[in-house]
Formats: sequence, C-alpha cells, structure tokens
Amino acid sequence: MKSDPPSQAHPASTWTRRSFLCVAGAAGGAAIVGPPSCSRPKPRRGSHDTLVVIFLRGGMDGLSLVVPYGDDLYYKRRRRIAVPRSKVHDLDGYFGLNDAAGALLPLYESGRLAIAQLVGHVQASRSHFQSMRHIEEANAEIGTLGSGWIARHLAHTPASGTGPARAIALQSTLPPALQGGPATVPVPSLASFGFRGPASGRSARMACLERMYASAPEPHRSSGVAALGLVHELAAIDFVHRKPAGGAEYPKGKFGRALYETASLIKSRTGVEVIEADFGGWDDHRDLGPTDGAFAARAHELSEALGAFMTDLGDDAERVTILVLSEFGRGAGMNGSGGTSHGRGGTALVLGGAHVQGGRIHGAWPGLGRDQLDNGAIQVTLDVRDLLSETLSHRLGTSNLDAVLPGHSPTPLGILSRPSKWSGTEVPFI
Repeated sequence: MKSDPPSQAHPASTWTRRSFLCVAGAAGGAAIVGPPSCSRPKPRRGSHDTLVVIFLRGGMDGLSLVVPYGDDLYYKRRRRIAVPRSKVHDLDGYFGLNDAAGALLPLYESGRLAIAQLVGHVQASRSHFQSMRHIEEANAEIGTLGSGWIARHLAHTPASGTGPARAIALQSTLPPALQGGPATVPVPSLASFGFRGPASGRSARMACLERMYASAPEPHRSSGVAALGLVHELAAIDFVHRKPAGGAEYPKGKFGRALYETASLIKSRTGVEVIEADFGGWDDHRDLGPTDGAFAARAHELSEALGAFMTDLGDDAERVTILVLSEFGRGAGMNGSGGTSHGRGGTALVLGGAHVQGGRIHGAWPGLGRDQLDNGAIQVTLDVRDLLSETLSHRLGTSNLDAVLPGHSPTPLGILSRPSKWSGTEVPFI
C-alpha cells in the first residue's frame, strides 16, 4: 500500500537528553560553524553531488532481483525458488528484472539506473559482520584505519556547503562508513529531531544549551554546536506536509519514509553532502519467496521507494548520486530450506541523472557453471572500491583518493561521468 505523502503526525519535539548526547558525541570533530541562532544564514547548496547510500543489510540475493533468465543453469540450480521467465522483464537478452521490482524498469529504460553485477570486496568473507566492515571501511584489513570510506572522504575534502552537518545517517547510531568523519550525525527521523517537553519552553531550553556549549571545551563545543545547528536547520523544513513532486507515491513503512525525508532534505538546499539509510532483512536462508513471498515484498518496497524518490527529486536528480549496496550476494543454488546461503559477488544499483551510464549491466559475469563457482558462490568480479573510487572522484570532488582508499589502484568502470565545472554539461563516459 502507498501513502500520499507517507506522513503520519510526528511530534515537533522528541529529542531526549540521551539522544542529544549521542548525536553530539557522534558529531565529534565537526567544523565549528559559529553559535547557532535563528538568524544564522541559510546554508548554500553544495558544489558537488549529494550522495545517498542505501545499504541492504543481510546479503541481498542479486539473482532474484536481476535474474539471469537466459541461463538454463539458473533454473536447474534454483529449482523451486527460481523466478519464472514469465515474471521477468528483459533487460539485455540474458538478464531480466524481477517483476516484483518492476518500478525500477522505467528508470533503467530511461538511463537513470545502472546495474553492477558481482560487486563486493575481494577480501571479504561470507560473514555478515566482516563483509559489512570490509565494504564500509573499504580497506584491505578491517579495523586498521579506524574510520569508514565516507568519513575519510569528508576528512580530506573541504565542505561543499555551510550547514552544521555534512553527513547524516538515518538511524540511531553511525554506520561504519561514517564513523570517524567530521560533522557526521545519526538522526533516526529528520521529521522529529527536536526536544521533548512543552513547546512554550523550547526556546529557553535551546538558548540554555547554546550558552552551555559555546563555552565548553573541545571537542564538546563543536559537537554541541553542530547538533544544535542541525536542530535549527531541520526545524525549518516541512517533513510532514510536503507533497512529493511529480505525483510520486512512497510506499508505507520505515524505508519509504526515510527516502521521503531524504528528498525533503535535498530539495531544501541545506548543503548536506551525504545521507545514509539502511534497509534490513535480506538474509533469506528459508522460504525465499522471490515472486510472492518475503523477498518479493522487500524487492517491491525497495523499487517503489526508489521510483518515488527519483520522481520526487525531479531535476535535483542531476546533482544526486544514489548507491545501493549489500555486504554480499547469495549462493547460486537453493538450500534445503527453500532459501539461499551466504555468497560472494552481489548486485549494486547506481541511480541519478544524466551522469549515470544507465540502461546497462556493468561488470564481468563468468556464468553459473561448476568451474565458475567457488563452493557454490559466484566470485566478486567488480571490486566495490572501484565503484566507490569513481563516485568519489567523478561526483564528490575527491582529489586525494590514496587517502580515502589507501593501497587501492582503481579500475575505470564508466558508470559515472565527470561534470564540466558543474555547468550542467557532462564529460563523456570513459
């Protein structure tokens, strides 16, 4: 079911002391933007793309989303859980899109969606935790750098806006990709980021905290200033009553609301550079249900939300790059419980405007033969760091890739183009 917009009433002030301290601590190292006040000038829009990262936690089964329907081995290996050819929308004669994710088809056909196959970290295991850390830290050895790839990008790149927060995670804690970054803040709901208590005393409570943090030692001062500044900034955005543009209809649920709020934030020109949102529940060991079960329901929700998000963005999509990632793919065959086992190479989606080389399947595909598999799993053939490298250098203005992705020599993919001095003209794809 859908809502228009997905806006149940949200209290204007639901920020507890505990959540404030959590947010302020997570924002440690934030650039000082001056004491927050209602007269603070409106932030300018950033000079580079806004990056939206969607992490499908649990290991999304790429073979059920982008189906190799042209390979008979797929049907032999998957038997009862294969997506029937009658439920597949052809993409290139070999791969097809699961009908449950049909809302992605217009994006693919219009060139605004690119699909990358067998993406992953070449050193990742089949452990959820280790694979997530490998991808989000984007480093050969997890835990050695103490930061995530987005955090390092922010640390080595000047802020492209003037707002208090450079990156926001739509959850209660920072994901590994943002940990260690400047002005990075976890916000479970943009619509309800505020203070609990009577509205009549809200200004007094804010003023008290502003005075307290203005005289606090570092890093508490910058953390508090960033968090309080974000309260001011978000309070000026109508996350509840805004009508999505273009007749977009977001699906009900947490993920649809997250993308609705993300679009509201982007369209408000706050200058936030990165927004990260999670969509969990993809660990399908039992009863996969690729056409009428659990997987199909999640694929439908994902595609409907992404379709509404792109419609809602409208022309703003020309300055937005969306990466949809998961920690790994699933095994090539069906297990004994009608589900799938942990695999290796997964499916990633890249969405945006004219800067996306969409309508194409990117990445090498070895096939599903026994000799092409590693203990039942398809190998990683597209290093996720190549995708991150192209996103960073082509769309986010990262000039020091060695500092962000140490020890990695990127291979050009041709999925994203470089802008020509942000004039609206795109440099041809490599």
